[in-house]
Amino acid sequence: MERNRNMRVLVALIASVAIVTVWMVWHSVALAQSGLEISKVVDHTEVSPGGVVTYTITVTNTSGEPLSNVVITDELSSALEFVAASPEPSMEGQLLTWRIDSLPVSPTHEITLSARVGQGASGVIMNTAHVSAEGVPPRFDEAEIHIRAQEPSPTSTPISSTQITEQPADLHVRVARVSPLPIQPGGKIAIVIEYHNAGPGAAENVSLQVGFDPPDAM
Repeated sequence: MERNRNMRVLVALIASVAIVTVWMVWHSVALAQSGLEISKVVDHTEVSPGGVVTYTITVTNTSGEPLSNVVITDELSSALEFVAASPEPSMEGQLLTWRIDSLPVSPTHEITLSARVGQGASGVIMNTAHVSAEGVPPRFDEAEIHIRAQEPSPTSTPISSTQITEQPADLHVRVARVSPLPIQPGGKIAIVIEYHNAGPGAAENVSLQVGFDPPDAM
């Protein structure tokens, strides 16, 4: 009977160890599948050089238990210039770091980060935020912004002033036709006078004067 009792104790002990082992494996898998969540969004996905964008980074503890030594990092692209962040990070070059000693279950930790786009930036700027903590795998999320092409500054083409020189007129006049001769005393005479401007300039306020010699005294 003593032997049977020992066997039952041994079986119970093995079963307890198996249950604990299964629970630990399940717990580890559950932590690995959830653990930490991170999201990163930007207020403007299209911006011109010199413009300021604001990123929002949100970290959530989904592990089911408090997490310790949580580290959030974001390395800004070389095309971005740091403006401000809340809470304030520690900075080393373009690398920003936030540290949280303990992150409770479910509550979210939010970070806002503002950066200015460099004047020479173009194309697409991709920025990635990372989070890590003890006992869970790291996570990351990224946000991208598209840089509007800079429109060339309007340039005014100087208009060269050309001096306009007045061109002279070239007037010509002639007697084209007279009444048939001879003309009897007291008769009428018809005279046709032609004139024209050979240019190149225009003739304005043209006047024509015709004079006659007095008749010979009888």
